[in-house]
Amino acid sequence: MFQFLQKIITTRPKTVLFTGLLLGAVVGIFGLGVFSRINTEQGFINYEAESYAVQQKIQTSFSDKTPTGTILFTAKNEKLEATDPVFIAEQSRLLTLFTDAPEQIIDYARTGQQSFISKDGQSTYAAVSLAGDKDQQYKSLTDFQAKANTSTILNVTIGGALVAEKQATEQVSKDLGLAEMIAFPLLALLLIFFFRSVVAALVPLVLGGLSILGALGLVHLLTFIVDIDQYALNIITILGLGLSIDYSLLIVNRFREELAAQGDVTSAVRTTVLTSGRTIFFSGLTVIVCLLSLYLFPIGFLQSISLGGTSAVLVTMLGALVLLPALLQLLGRHIDTWHLPVKRHDSSRPTALTRIARFATRRPIVILIIAASLIGLSALPFLRVKFTTFDFHALPDGSSSRIVAEALTNNFNVQTAPITVLYTTPQPLSTPRSIAEIQSLTQQLVALETVESVVTPTPYTVPLKQLQAAYASDAVPTELALLQQQTVIDDTVLLTIYPTHSPTDQRTQDLIVAIRGLSTENNSSLQVGGMAAVFYDTMRSTAHYLPYSLGIIVISMFILLTLMLRSIVIPLQAILINSLALLVAFGVLVLIFQDGYLTEGWLSYTGGLDVTIPILIFAVAFGLSM
Repeated sequence: MFQFLQKIITTRPKTVLFTGLLLGAVVGIFGLGVFSRINTEQGFINYEAESYAVQQKIQTSFSDKTPTGTILFTAKNEKLEATDPVFIAEQSRLLTLFTDAPEQIIDYARTGQQSFISKDGQSTYAAVSLAGDKDQQYKSLTDFQAKANTSTILNVTIGGALVAEKQATEQVSKDLGLAEMIAFPLLALLLIFFFRSVVAALVPLVLGGLSILGALGLVHLLTFIVDIDQYALNIITILGLGLSIDYSLLIVNRFREELAAQGDVTSAVRTTVLTSGRTIFFSGLTVIVCLLSLYLFPIGFLQSISLGGTSAVLVTMLGALVLLPALLQLLGRHIDTWHLPVKRHDSSRPTALTRIARFATRRPIVILIIAASLIGLSALPFLRVKFTTFDFHALPDGSSSRIVAEALTNNFNVQTAPITVLYTTPQPLSTPRSIAEIQSLTQQLVALETVESVVTPTPYTVPLKQLQAAYASDAVPTELALLQQQTVIDDTVLLTIYPTHSPTDQRTQDLIVAIRGLSTENNSSLQVGGMAAVFYDTMRSTAHYLPYSLGIIVISMFILLTLMLRSIVIPLQAILINSLALLVAFGVLVLIFQDGYLTEGWLSYTGGLDVTIPILIFAVAFGLSM
């Protein structure tokens, strides 16, 4: 293959380069359409899990009955309490400012429940249900806040899961934009420094641009087959540009060496393709295999990273193997145009790296003991890693969704992530038998140790016969009618459970198991969802697929490196060293994000690591380091 490549590249460089650029332009133009086909629904959820099925059912059947957003109202005057008629009147007035009236509003004024009043008495909240898709709902909430901020009596803050999701996406885009603004000027200077000429420094930028456009085209094509989210686009930019620099350094430096040794451009290009080209081919394959292993996990985030990253590596590898040598064949010695003056190193004097290497080889046992000790100490924090899932801790301190979530948790004793249960029965829900079943289930749920309260159409404090009589009457009592309206659709009942602990707490995870283990009657079915169930399903799914993913990575790396290096010992050594290096990285992640070191005024303290992050880091870093 490489013999054919070097022959066609050196004999028809203009044809190869023109064809590649034309193809890249066509694919790139097609790739620009990918932005309108990005799916934002799956994210970090295991789409094979029961919790995902519950989420989809709620979105389709209960969309106008479940809260879209949570609005926090706080008095500007410390003497004004949330139960004061002035406060209530102003809150009611503000809630009329929505462009489209909410489908449903649940608050203190409508329910009279004291749980809507904060501990200090100065705040309250309203749960609103809005029509439309997520983008329309978010716009309604932000437009409302802009209007409500004119109030001279109350401070208004919007929050809830939808607002948190949108603000997280906006924050990621903002951070990436800032990172690019800082990184690109520095990158341009570093490229000139490392490539030692302006023309050579432009090579990886051109290759990177083509790689990104080509990968966008491939991903756009894939969106017609599978769902892909915005994280695929992020990894395309990172890997497309990063590998373009890596591969360009390898190709250009080897070309310069061969040109200096052989004096002939064609011979230098041929040797470069046969040597560095082969290295890039195997390097690209290792990264692709590692990235494809992520597709085993039924989690949209990891699968999108897998497909986006694979597309970026594949296009970059092809560009480095075909287009870059063709460009060098045409440029020849002009690759060093506008070169920087370089101080020649005296080969008789060893460099700092040479001295370090000599010191290490003279004292291998001592260095091995020191290195093993440092690695062990650095990796030790990972033994106490606490896995978590996305919540308000991942958002900046000033974001409205975090302010609302912290207020509900600390000032209202409200868990912002309830457990949702869908109970489906073949009997009409108004029949005495169904009412008895639902109340029996409710009583079982309330009896569980870590359950704070349950929202149900059959309040467990009301006698069964009284409930059956009430639902059988022509005029259902107002409170029961409101509960029925919120929780019943066709043959399905939505029960909302508020646990006493956070979603990732082991006691809440045990509660998920207990709820799913409850027995049902008369061919009825029970499904459990909510953030706690999502975390439980994600952890189980990860534990199931992780051995297969690691097996694919390790075995594939061993085979590819053995074929490339014609050695068995070196691949084993590479796998071991890279694994140890990644353990150190994981230990540092725990120290920073879980323990809070370096987070003060710089990074966001999250209290744990999302379970998908170590998997992603292992796959990407392991592939790139080979």
